[in-house]
Parts: sequence; C-alpha cells; structure tokens
Amino acid sequence: MTYKSILVSQHGGPEVMQIIEKELRPPAAKEARIKVLAASVSRPDVTVRRGEALYSNTPLRQKLPFTPGYAIIGEVVAVGQEVKGAEVGDRVGVLTVTGGYTRCCIGGATG
Repeated sequence: MTYKSILVSQHGGPEVMQIIEKELRPPAAKEARIKVLAASVSRPDVTVRRGEALYSNTPLRQKLPFTPGYAIIGEVVAVGQEVKGAEVGDRVGVLTVTGGYTRCCIGGATG
C-alpha cells in the first residue's frame, strides 16, 4: 500500500515541492502511525524550503531531500505493541518540525 507525500529536493519557492508516492510500513514497537487530517503552512515551512536557517542564532539548515510540514492534526491509525497512552482512533496534534506534508506519518510515541 502507498500514500502521497510532498518532497523538497532543492531549495526554492513552492514550485520545488513534488508529490511522491511512498510505501506504507507498519509502525515499530514504540511508534504510532498518524493519518494526517490537516497540516499547517507556517513561517518555518517557508524558511526551511528556501534553504534559510530556521533560527537566526544557528546556521542549522534542513538537509535535502525532506518533507516539509511543521505541525499536524491527525488520527492515530496504528500503534506499535509497546506504545502506551495512544490508541487507534485518538485525535492528536503533533509538532513534527518537518514531515507533516503527507497523508500519513510515523513517529516515536511516548506515554
């Protein structure tokens, strides 16, 4: 099974964002899979897409390629066997920093 995601492989304006297909994988033991219902379009998203430093006091820049998306709202659709405090069907808000412009994301779950 696949899902759609946005990929930025070079810095620039909105035209550098490409829609790609990715393979859906099951979450690992301490991960949760979230169906993205909404993703923010924020200043950090624009800044990192342009290749600029996210914070003025650090030269840190996002390495290419990456999926932008600083924050998401979604629904937990699968959890690993060691996840505590999150269940399938839970609605969640997540500050992903990157990775939110996608139909589905997987990340570490803490409880």
